[in-house]
Amino acid sequence: MSANVWAYKKFRLAYAANLTSTLGSAFSPVGVSFAVIGITGSTTYLGCVLAAGITPRLILLPVAGAVADRYSRTHVMIAASALSALAQGLVVLLISTAVQQIWVLIALVAVTGAASAFFKPAAEGILPLLVPPGLIRQANVQFRICTNACVVLGPAVAGALIGATHRPELAILVDALSFVAAIPLLSFLRLPPRQVLATGVIGLLRGGWTEFWSHTWLWVVVLQSAVTNVGDSTAFRLLGPVVAQRLYGGAATWGLLVSVQGIGYLLGGVVSIWFKPRRLLRAGVGCAAGVALPGIAMALSSPLPVLLAADLMSGVLNEQYGVAWATALCQHVPEQLLSRVSSYDLLGSQMLIPVGYLVGGTVVGHLGIDASLWWCVVLILVPTVLALLSRQVRILEQPCATAVSR
Repeated sequence: MSANVWAYKKFRLAYAANLTSTLGSAFSPVGVSFAVIGITGSTTYLGCVLAAGITPRLILLPVAGAVADRYSRTHVMIAASALSALAQGLVVLLISTAVQQIWVLIALVAVTGAASAFFKPAAEGILPLLVPPGLIRQANVQFRICTNACVVLGPAVAGALIGATHRPELAILVDALSFVAAIPLLSFLRLPPRQVLATGVIGLLRGGWTEFWSHTWLWVVVLQSAVTNVGDSTAFRLLGPVVAQRLYGGAATWGLLVSVQGIGYLLGGVVSIWFKPRRLLRAGVGCAAGVALPGIAMALSSPLPVLLAADLMSGVLNEQYGVAWATALCQHVPEQLLSRVSSYDLLGSQMLIPVGYLVGGTVVGHLGIDASLWWCVVLILVPTVLALLSRQVRILEQPCATAVSR
């Protein structure tokens, strides 16, 4: 067995496709956020747009997981990429032609969210097919380093681009083109043939749910993530651009903040190469508390260097959680069930985020930004402590690795 994931052609193709599409997708949130702020000047409308991006994804995730486990995962990813490219292209057209219809923008963002519902479970499901079992953790680390490098570069360039041109649609155009560029790479990805499942979609959904519920550590951490993701997304994604606009100079600074957090994720990925605790999930869940650091810094109206430091450390710590969780899923869930279990994971962990966006955008007007940020911090720290009280979370160990052919 090779000790390096780069020896496997399938891994290299999937990595290149991930790099292309993820880099473009790192541009889009900055463009969309400042397009909405420029059109409406309203956190309520921004909350509606952000919620529209995630709500269709949550609704469709279970079906998407079943589809990815039954049909070709690469075909599902290609179709989702094509639909995302079309929707993002229409968003660019809408904004650039000054047709400032916020509800049309919301609808197009919803289409992109629906497409991502099918892409993500399929992408999660192919990883065990790219490398031998003994290299799964290394492959996860490399994919996450790639993603985090894109998070570093994309928002910073997008913020600078918007700051220089005052045209947020250009950042969204980069995202649309990146989906187009990823399609040929995915089309060359030849995965081993899979057994065609005769079970219908309902049966597949039931089987996925049975597997999901059979692992206590799995649903406990998903419940934790359901709450912590509300605190994180509301504090950073919803209130972050508003705080940046008011205190730190606007789009360019916001892009810098997102990029610095991405640098933290990137450094965290490097740390994960040598940080290999036997009880990986316990360490990862504990590190998830670090996501509260930027919210604390913003609530205290900290100087920009302090906020940047908190942002950086947040990324380093949260990446340990991300690697631990992705590795635990790949090592403890059978490959033929992985897309379905991943869809339930994504649904459960993200299902409350739209509530945070919608409620947060409205409530901030009553509580004020600082008080809202402190509530977000509470939503991150309390469920993290509760998850660590679970014995199954604390004792989960990495299994012994075995090799398979390329």
